[in-house]
Amino acid sequence: KAVFVLVSVLSAMLAFFSSAVIVPVAVYAWGEATTLALLWGAWLIGGAASYLVGRTLGRRVVAWAISPARVDYYASRISARAGFPTILLFQLALPSEIPGYVLGIVRCRIEVYLAALALAELPFAVGAVYLGESFVRGDYALLVGLGIAGIAFSATAFHQLHRRIGGDIPGTFAELQRGGHLEIITCAATHGYLPLLSRDESIHLQLRA
Repeated sequence: KAVFVLVSVLSAMLAFFSSAVIVPVAVYAWGEATTLALLWGAWLIGGAASYLVGRTLGRRVVAWAISPARVDYYASRISARAGFPTILLFQLALPSEIPGYVLGIVRCRIEVYLAALALAELPFAVGAVYLGESFVRGDYALLVGLGIAGIAFSATAFHQLHRRIGGDIPGTFAELQRGGHLEIITCAATHGYLPLLSRDESIHLQLRA
């Protein structure tokens, strides 16, 4: 159980860790209720730890766990005074390793963060356990159905979050360029390989577009 909890804690803190592959094993060994309690508790510990890292150590240390560009983008849009609905939506919409660090960096009130974390992680923990249980039973139709429902739920939350915080795609790319995270370049209208186009007129139109 200690290994399962440790992996689950790390999965809530690091982008390259996932506890999904060991959930079916846990369900088979301990049953749904125990697995749910361990998974949810471990995700809460991981989320609290990522918040404390962001709050006490800041951006430079967080950069080793997740993309600095993503941290900068959301930190510029989520303020310390953001209300509970926004914080909850932030938790629901994004991979669990991002909100904790960002909300720690912007110094969101810890009681608001922990309440949103607990509510947001519970449905994902329930979903993960049911996915694991359907895999153990070989009920692949339920497995696929739950997977699709989870994706749809996350996509809806993501869309609502960006409506709430003002999702500006061109502006975001401009901010990332100013921060040195990417370089915006132009390209041909249809990505044609210009030296192979036979007419100069075609090349000029590609570039003008």
